[in-house]
Amino acid sequence: YLETGINILRDVSIDDNLQLYIDLHRFASQAHYSSGNFDKMDVCLDAVLERTDLDIMDKLPLYIIRCHALYASYKLTESLALSQQVLEEMGYKRLPDKASTFDVVMDLIKTKRLLKKHTGKIPELPLMEDEKRVYAMTLYHTMGSTLYMLGSSVLPILILRWTRWALKYGLTGHSCTAIVFYAFMITSMGDLEGGREYGEVTVQMLERLGDAVGPAIGRCLFLLENSIAHWTKPVHLCIKPSVVAYEVAMRVGDTESAMWGLWCEASFSHYSAKKLSDVDELFRSHMLSCREYELEGIWATSAVHRQQILNLMGRGDDPLILTGDVINEEDHLAWAQNGNMQMVITVIYNVRIEQAYYFHEYEKAAEFFDCFLPGEKTYPGSFFNVRNALFEGLVSFAMASIKDHRHWMKRGSSVLKKVRKWVKAGNPNCVHMLSFLQAEEALARGRMKVAETKYGETIVATSRNGIASDKALAHERYCAFFLKKGDKYWARHHVEKAIQAYKDWEAHAKVDHLVEKYRAILSQVK
Repeated sequence: YLETGINILRDVSIDDNLQLYIDLHRFASQAHYSSGNFDKMDVCLDAVLERTDLDIMDKLPLYIIRCHALYASYKLTESLALSQQVLEEMGYKRLPDKASTFDVVMDLIKTKRLLKKHTGKIPELPLMEDEKRVYAMTLYHTMGSTLYMLGSSVLPILILRWTRWALKYGLTGHSCTAIVFYAFMITSMGDLEGGREYGEVTVQMLERLGDAVGPAIGRCLFLLENSIAHWTKPVHLCIKPSVVAYEVAMRVGDTESAMWGLWCEASFSHYSAKKLSDVDELFRSHMLSCREYELEGIWATSAVHRQQILNLMGRGDDPLILTGDVINEEDHLAWAQNGNMQMVITVIYNVRIEQAYYFHEYEKAAEFFDCFLPGEKTYPGSFFNVRNALFEGLVSFAMASIKDHRHWMKRGSSVLKKVRKWVKAGNPNCVHMLSFLQAEEALARGRMKVAETKYGETIVATSRNGIASDKALAHERYCAFFLKKGDKYWARHHVEKAIQAYKDWEAHAKVDHLVEKYRAILSQVK
């Protein structure tokens, strides 16, 4: 329909119909973007952006589409550079190239003072009327996503500036995005209660603005589940809202947020220990949709998880290496490094740490710790940070029994302190992780009675929350505990329980690994 209009305009004077010319190309480029037709989108964008008789306000909507398309194609540095250029042309200050902790703290203090003045009043603020600033808020949305994926130290500076604009100049749909970004930022800093509070403020803003929220609603709903909700409610309860986020984002044409919603559904299902075959199907279907909409960055992140799942199911040549039907680990890592895709790099190494721990390659797991930026920098607020903390602690305490006892005990105790703080703040997903790490710490220190109690608590907790993967791992470690005591009877009991739990989870490679490792114990007559 839009292309028909564009073709008709070729037979008449464009100068006499300039605004119609701009609008037709703008909406056609948006339609092509939402459909994943990036080549056709570029043709429509260039038809307007290459004209020298238009000012920045005429071109702004099209620049924003291009910036977001570059981000969605994982051309992150190009997207950020263009966004900075457009900000300058609009007359606004560029973001700094990097930010120190001092810079962030000073901006945070400034923003908290302003938020305090608007306590309880944010959803009732007047609407933003400055058209140029409205476009800048939309541009901030794209820049926020780009900086997030780059793991940039500048992300907090953007979020805080964005939040102050919403408070000073009024509300738009992307004011909601600003507040939800602020919520996940303070959540990642440890303020779970503050994150929950501003998450609720975001919901109130969405209700107040209604249809005026526009495409921003998909991103808001996705961030509420991926970065905030899981800190205070069981992770399996985040699955259904993630599907809702997908459906809403698709209705408003935000295919990128929609695909992240499906990614959350698959990821939360994985970490809720749903059967691996079911999770594999979720990721497979999700990745096909990502390819359809040319969202390679999201595809690349999901591909790592899917290959891990196939490896656990025994469908890989080597469970420790992420190479198989989905990706080649070496090529995938090189691709991510060439594009400075810090989130993908971090996911690859954290999954490798998990796999190395599962298959008792503790020193190999420890080698990966210095190969990537921590999750707090590359995906702040995400549930991955919780899972990464568990395996960092487990690997650290395992290493303490192998070498550099003092160093690894210190690292493990630091993780334990972090998890304890999360539990105290009300995170239900960390309760069994806390007792698990306490058991491992006690075992590493030789405090056998404490370790025995804590392993028992972990098994009870995982039986209640239904996380079969962690239940299996706890039984496996309890087996190692009894072997250390010389009690082969209870060691056999717990390795059998571990094998059954891994079978229930469909981790057949793990089952084979335990059967081989503990063949002597399992062959003994009770």
